Amino acid sequence: MKNLILLISLLCSTIIFSQGNITNNDIIVTSDGQLIQAKVVKVTDNNISFNYPGESVINEIKVSNLQKIVFASGRTQTFNSSQSAGVLPKENSSLNKNNNPVQQTNPLIPKEDIYLLPDYKENTLAVIPFSFVKNGKYQETLSGEATSYATDFLLKNASQYGIQVQDMNTTINKLINSGINHKQLRESSSETLRKIIGTEFLLSAELKESSILKSENKAANFYSTSKSTVPTSSGIKTSITFKLYDASSEKYNVSFTEDLKIKTSDKNSASQQQAHRWKSSMKYVLEQFLLSKSL
Repeated sequence: MKNLILLISLLCSTIIFSQGNITNNDIIVTSDGQLIQAKVVKVTDNNISFNYPGESVINEIKVSNLQKIVFASGRTQTFNSSQSAGVLPKENSSLNKNNNPVQQTNPLIPKEDIYLLPDYKENTLAVIPFSFVKNGKYQETLSGEATSYATDFLLKNASQYGIQVQDMNTTINKLINSGINHKQLRESSSETLRKIIGTEFLLSAELKESSILKSENKAANFYSTSKSTVPTSSGIKTSITFKLYDASSEKYNVSFTEDLKIKTSDKNSASQQQAHRWKSSMKYVLEQFLLSKSL
């Protein structure tokens, strides 16, 4: 009976001793989720020192690489970290030729590449206020009409090509708030305008329209003995140059020129055609722009 009691006592002591070895270890949780079972021997503001079970080597790990430490006593100490864990052995039992301890360190953890977000919204386009010159003179009203016409056309048609067009008021307000007027607009680089407006693509255009009048020297009537200059026909020459800038500031140019002849006998029709001819020319160029998938 005494032997049985002694045997049970020895078994209990062995179990308690084994459990004690397990619970005496601390658990180190790194910022990348790694669990390290060790004995923490020192904690400072920058590092903690520990050794692995059954080893005498003292290792160090930066506090910035830790999430928390769960001590064997049950106490938990947490840390703020955002970097990957890296354990640096402080000492090592390896010896050099002079039998002196050799300190070993793990390779430095490579830094992650930082991806900077672009300063514009991708797949977006803004129409930069156009310039309209008629018969050699800059036309403020026609410039505004041409800009609005192009913006409205693209707002209705560009979405099917995956392009979102910024409305004209938003573009104008951003330019005004940045102190950009019409003159400064022509002197500003595409990089500067992109930062101000915030779109990936920038579209600008120059329109030129000139009237052409042809005449002949004819007698005024049957009884006239002298000749005078009589207009026989008139026409309109329209030229449009589009410039498209993408995110890399690469420029695409599209130029279009059209001559329209109008009979002078129909003055009302001639006046109407002159007033709206540039719109049909611009519509054609914009359609070709979208079909070419330059965006």
